[in-house]
Amino acid sequence: MPNTDVDARLDTLKQVLNITFNRNLTTLEKHFPNFYQRYKDYTPKSAGLEMDGKGFLNIASNGKFIYDGDPQKICKEQLEAFARTPVRTVYNLNNINPEDAPVHFEHIDYIHKIVVTANKITDGEKGTKYDIPECYPFMCVIGVGMGYHLEYLANENISHMYIYEPNDDIFYASLFVVDYANIFSKFTQENKGITLEVGSSPEKFSESLHNCLYQRGVFRSAAMPIYRHYNSEKADEALKRFYDNITKYYSGFGFFEDELI
Repeated sequence: MPNTDVDARLDTLKQVLNITFNRNLTTLEKHFPNFYQRYKDYTPKSAGLEMDGKGFLNIASNGKFIYDGDPQKICKEQLEAFARTPVRTVYNLNNINPEDAPVHFEHIDYIHKIVVTANKITDGEKGTKYDIPECYPFMCVIGVGMGYHLEYLANENISHMYIYEPNDDIFYASLFVVDYANIFSKFTQENKGITLEVGSSPEKFSESLHNCLYQRGVFRSAAMPIYRHYNSEKADEALKRFYDNITKYYSGFGFFEDELI
């Protein structure tokens, strides 16, 4: 005997998902027209939205669901954990005594003071703690998933957010769920920015991120938080490539005295 209540709820859900998708297509056409062209008639290959055994709207990929439980709750808890102790790239400097320098420049004294202070934090000296910053000048997010975390992040004080989703199918699924119009509106304001990269290789991601940092200010990479939403072969490789190449992002600038000489 058919369950009319369940069928009615599913029909309502499908309508909401389709309305969200069409609204997001309009948003992409305005802000990222190349993605609009890619996804307006897109057909998923190996991943898509499905109801899981617990009754949650989830993403199924290769016979498994991405989220083990309520995706919204998982995204919220993950973001809270990230805010407390984010994964950061930190540019450490080797400390030297200014008196031991063969040639003394004033910047050596300043760098010495900075290194002494910074190492107490990056080396986890007893008694130090991580203070959540008031603003993130640049944040990199690897993995969109269903995208609930992006909606939470849009409410944070982030100057520029770089979003990388290596899987076209997964990003397509998020278009039925996330309010991208609201997200993009937060980052298209004055002195804000957002970069969206989808479906590219981890190598291309590393190159594109490098180029973006050169446009926005490479110095931001010296303490840039990295938010990895989920684990996958490509997402993990992208993160590894980033860490392998991070020193190339901000090396070779020299000091003011070098230019004078």
